[in-house]
This record gives sequence, C-alpha cells and structure tokens, in this order.
Amino acid sequence: MRRIVSTAGAIICFAALAAALAAPSLARPNALYVLRSGGWKITFSLPGSSPVVDRVERCRQRLRAPRLTYLTVVLDNRRGKTELDGPSVDVVTKAGRRVTFDDVGRWINDDNWLGRSPVGSALYEECGVRLFNGVINRDHALPGQKTAYVMAAHGALRPSSVRHFFVRHPQTLELVRLAPGG
Repeated sequence: MRRIVSTAGAIICFAALAAALAAPSLARPNALYVLRSGGWKITFSLPGSSPVVDRVERCRQRLRAPRLTYLTVVLDNRRGKTELDGPSVDVVTKAGRRVTFDDVGRWINDDNWLGRSPVGSALYEECGVRLFNGVINRDHALPGQKTAYVMAAHGALRPSSVRHFFVRHPQTLELVRLAPGG
C-alpha cells in the first residue's frame, strides 16, 4: 500500500485488489482507491459492483442504452465532524483519454436513456422513474452517517487502462491525483 500526503493534509491510500469481480458485463480485477481526512473516509471501487449497479445494468441492457463503466463510492463519515459531499472523479487512461464519472442518476435521467421507452410505459416507470428515485441524493453523508452511491462513465473502462485517478477533495476542492501503485 502506498501513502501519499497532499498539500491539504489528506492521506491517500491506493491498493489493488486481486479478487475477481462478478460484474454484469465482465469479470476483471477491481481497483480500490481510498481518500481519508478529518475523520472521514471515501472509498472508490472500479469497476463498481453492488445491487444498485446490477439493477442499473439490467435496465441499461433492456433499454439498449450505451454501455457504462460503474464506480461505487462509499462515504464513511461516522467519525467526521461536518457534512461530507462526494467528490468529482476523472480518470486519464494510458492512451491519454479523459473519462469523467457522473452520478448514475444523470445517465438514467438523460434523454439517451429515458427517450428509449414511451413515457408512462412499464419499462419507463421501472427503468426511469423508480430507478432514478432510488439512486438520487445519496452522494453526501452527515456526521455519523455512512452511505454508498454509484457513479458511471460512458463506455468500457478496465482498471488496467487507468494511468491517473483524480478526485476533487470534498472540503478543500484541491485536485488530488491518486497514482496507480504497485
């Protein structure tokens, strides 16, 4: 495990997990990134795996929407003293491509997704309205709270293709790079 201290004093840990991931699309190694500061901890898992990811992926496939890469984020603010907002996440691949992760609710609410089924249809209600309402407003944690949410990016991204993993520190807004380590 490598520890890097940013100028804001946040301790950033990077560790690679060797366990196989039973993702809906591919089984592949999982990359874990952790950002800690002031009693809180944020854990990023790429590719993301959770019941929410499974539900979103099933709907994406039913709607024949473009493929997504998922990132699960756990905000652990049980020891924090202030509200914690989930940071923005950008990845730069080894090929030099920038990949921006957004809250998965953005993808569900996007015309490219919801526009694929008639308004009022059972598919629209299940994969639009109910799914969207089940994933929004989870990207922050009050002091004493632990929560998880899902982010997504367009296309397929393997952890082995990541050169740099950037997060915007949720309190200082400083851009922090978590370099792949080994």
